[in-house]
Amino acid sequence: MGLKGDFGRLRGLAERLKKVASGSLTRTENRLMGDALAATREEVTVCFLYQRDPTGTAWAARKTVYGNYRDSNPILFDLLSYMRYEVSDGKIKVTNDKYYAFYHQTGTRNMAARSFLPSKARPGKLPDRLKLAAVRALKSALSSLGG
Repeated sequence: MGLKGDFGRLRGLAERLKKVASGSLTRTENRLMGDALAATREEVTVCFLYQRDPTGTAWAARKTVYGNYRDSNPILFDLLSYMRYEVSDGKIKVTNDKYYAFYHQTGTRNMAARSFLPSKARPGKLPDRLKLAAVRALKSALSSLGG
């Protein structure tokens, strides 16, 4: 005795599982992380251009002004050109090639902090973060079933 009925939903589920197996989750995660990387790069650039930290607070005034650079700081803009962004292990890593970037980010006894890196890098808005978490959870669950 055979089964009879409408199996459209089951076929749809089978098609979605085929897409998962073909790597659509990995592509979706890569696309979302690429978007998050671009958003992080934009946020850091905005911090330099508007001279404010990621929370929106204006940077403290410089204690020492050199030459005619009263409204801008060429050292800080030089830091921006040496920023390096990459996605590794599902995280966005931001580094700088200049050794003094750390001192500008954290401040010293003689220099006010001018933070320009977000304290916690998170991709996009809440729906994007939820979608990324769901994609990672499903990918993890399917990989544990497969092996």
